[in-house]
Amino acid sequence: MESCPRPALGPLRPGLLLLRLLLLSLAPGAAFAQQGPVPRDQGDRPVIAAPFVSRLRAAPAGSAVLLTWRNPEDLRTAPLVYRSERPITEESFAAAELIARLEPGATRYDDTPPSQNEYHYAVLLEDAEGNPHRLFVPFRNITTQAVRAETPAPEEDLAARISGITARALEDRVEIRFRVSRQDRDLLLFRATSPLRQSGDLLA
Repeated sequence: MESCPRPALGPLRPGLLLLRLLLLSLAPGAAFAQQGPVPRDQGDRPVIAAPFVSRLRAAPAGSAVLLTWRNPEDLRTAPLVYRSERPITEESFAAAELIARLEPGATRYDDTPPSQNEYHYAVLLEDAEGNPHRLFVPFRNITTQAVRAETPAPEEDLAARISGITARALEDRVEIRFRVSRQDRDLLLFRATSPLRQSGDLLA
């Protein structure tokens, strides 16, 4: 029985060669092609290529959860840290809580959760307009397993510390400025016609 000769492979057409070069040039931290609907940002614009962190890890560390990750090269945008009791995906992202906006180049964050519940995390990168790149890649920028702190956090660690508070009159309003140690805590603002020097003054 005679074997059929294999057809000779001719040179790659220019279009195919360019496609192969583009695929090979994709570096870690660049978005890749995927099946299904194209991710969209808050303005309902398609996200074709977006930077993302990789190797996100979440591990209990006493009363905190230590998050570590690796940034893409030449990162100049702020990492945004999100926490949720549900796995963070495109569908559940609206329920996730933004707990920190870090300086560009940050590669770790110590989170003190409000309880010992199990939590999922995501670290997204901020775009030029201050919105997160809504790209969710398992084992890279979102955690795939829930984690919880080993021990309850003391009350002083759970509370937000306020410092540098100032107030000034601006025409028909009063502008109040202050620094807060935790961005993920609800704050209460009190106003009175007499000085507030102790907790009992709040009841009055």
